[in-house]
Amino acid sequence: MNFESTNLSEARLFFNNYLHQDWDIDGSTLEEVFDNNDGLGSLKEGLRRGSQELIDSDCSDRELAQLFLGDWTSGYEPEHGGYDNWRDVLREIIRLCDKYMELEK
Repeated sequence: MNFESTNLSEARLFFNNYLHQDWDIDGSTLEEVFDNNDGLGSLKEGLRRGSQELIDSDCSDRELAQLFLGDWTSGYEPEHGGYDNWRDVLREIIRLCDKYMELEK
């Protein structure tokens, strides 16, 4: 998979800027990170698209871990939120993006 896809730019920004090494400064859960950052504002639509693209990819959980922890230097791991794998994290991100997009209507 091409991890330089333009659909992934917002996802990369989210993992770099909000799920960095000290991510829990913004909240102790993904939902709190969204809550404390205005539902992530204009980032959420692109973040949702990128997250869905990664879920739909044929990447293994190990490859996703390398992307998030290695390439994108995230400090967040699925276990922090009680998730079993990275796709579970991405599904939660999509749920939160949908929640905040619905609130804007």
